[in-house]
Amino acid sequence: MARLSMIAPIVQFLEGIGSPFEKAMEQVHLPLEALEAPETLVPLNILLNFIDRAADGEGIENLGIAMIGATSVLDTGMFGYLIGQSYTLYEALQRTCEISRIAMSESGDKIWLIEAEDHVWFCQQFPFYKPSDIHFDHSVYYSFLLQLDVVRMALGQEWQPQEVHFPTAPCKDLEENAHLWDTRIHFYKPCNAIHIPRHLLSTPMWKPVQKIAAENIYQPNNWHETAPKQDFVGTLEQTLATLLLDSYPTIEVTADAAGISIRTLQRNLSKQGLTYSRMMDKVRYQKALSLMQDADIPLIEVAYAVGFADPANFSHAFKRWTGLSPRQFRRSRICLNPK
Repeated sequence: MARLSMIAPIVQFLEGIGSPFEKAMEQVHLPLEALEAPETLVPLNILLNFIDRAADGEGIENLGIAMIGATSVLDTGMFGYLIGQSYTLYEALQRTCEISRIAMSESGDKIWLIEAEDHVWFCQQFPFYKPSDIHFDHSVYYSFLLQLDVVRMALGQEWQPQEVHFPTAPCKDLEENAHLWDTRIHFYKPCNAIHIPRHLLSTPMWKPVQKIAAENIYQPNNWHETAPKQDFVGTLEQTLATLLLDSYPTIEVTADAAGISIRTLQRNLSKQGLTYSRMMDKVRYQKALSLMQDADIPLIEVAYAVGFADPANFSHAFKRWTGLSPRQFRRSRICLNPK
């Protein structure tokens, strides 16, 4: 799982060039409504496939490289905001490693530092990436773009590392577009990595970031509480909640979004004594419960929001879950919590 805000710079870039990226979103089952809540958790597989489809749709050979210089890590929602609050480069690197676990599940993406006496390596890896998966190269270079931007926020946009590593095959456009003319570039390495001399780590960040705080649209405490789950069932619940923003997700859609087969999905659920329909019931109930706290939201809208085309079916399901009809449930809540 990963926050949708992690690809906000890509969406901004595509909008800027007039790309009809909505088609790519539809192809990978990424609900358009999710863009209204950028901290929504989405299966990383969906985001990587979206980047690939969007690049192909525009005929961009490497979207990650094309975006260099056109975006910033500060555009990645709360993730960028917290990094931007760092006082020094070293603190920014440490924060990036720490908060990446809240911005995305560690099983899908890892960011870490390797510290030596006179330098550090700033590393990032998609554990499942293989050099033969050329359609993921867009995402590999995009991730490097964000890494490099964190460093250059302190050292300046003209700074060049002595050495960088990539897991990809050689890319002829990288050196020129990323301004890495004096950098030793190595390919077919285990991960992205940027070499940074230790004496530069105390360099102050170039400015405090107030953009998100001023808008008051993110709450750091809630952000921590909604971190990606690390277990299969928890991750699946978060996936279903996102897919439900569009419509009721079939098991085929969910398996495709998660990047696994239907059989694997069913087998993992069976190990937990669960079925797909049981999981969907839980997610729909939790969402319905949340929406029904707001008395201004009509019950028919609640029914549609949790994937019921017929409000009568929603009423039957809700009574099965709670023993009360939606109307009785809401009335009882109003009595318990009068204004």
